Amino acid sequence: MNDSSTARMYDLCATEDRRFSPFCWRTRLAFAHKGVPLETIATPFTAVPEIDPGTKRTVPTIEVDNSLITDSWEIAKWLDTRYPDAPPLIGTGPQESLTYFVQEFVNTTVHLGVVTTVIADLHEHLEPADQAYFRKSREARFKKSLEEIQAGREDRITDLRRSLHPVRALVREHEFLGGDAPCYADYIVFGALQWARVTSDFPVTEPQDEVTIWRNRVAALYNGLGDSAPHYY
Repeated sequence: MNDSSTARMYDLCATEDRRFSPFCWRTRLAFAHKGVPLETIATPFTAVPEIDPGTKRTVPTIEVDNSLITDSWEIAKWLDTRYPDAPPLIGTGPQESLTYFVQEFVNTTVHLGVVTTVIADLHEHLEPADQAYFRKSREARFKKSLEEIQAGREDRITDLRRSLHPVRALVREHEFLGGDAPCYADYIVFGALQWARVTSDFPVTEPQDEVTIWRNRVAALYNGLGDSAPHYY
């Protein structure tokens, strides 16, 4: 366990140090938003149980002040409480409710569109031990092979792009989902798109789409943090 006050985050990784977890990207950007240093620990799927043996922790998990905090939402709330003088991530009251709505929309709708678009490509980037785990667990979940899940994405991509219309409509009028400055809602949506661009050369948005322009704007924040991992586009 790390005894220093500098937080360390267990961060899902693939080969070539590709950091692909949308939830971990939310957290990395949340720490940068608060101006708080964060050390990341490259963690393959098969190493996740070693974070806290005997428990069912997932990533992201952060280790700080000799404690562990799991779940991107809980970590963001912790950051707002711990660093109240820095710009808020989630806020309180109606702001918190709206941010939670964005999170659930992304988790249930956007993520499904992304995973079925890039799942076989992601598998190809994993280490052999992770490939075996990933194939077995995801094929059991979807009741079909990874290749069958991803097949036909050229015909389905319109549905994913259409699901992003609420984001598109907002960033036509504002630089960020948070208005003139980014907020946690920006990082939630960005994480989903980052997941795709890190693992697959199949673009989930078109180059001139307002969503793509906004994604690139978020990626450039904090000295290009979003572009720091290997990515395809």
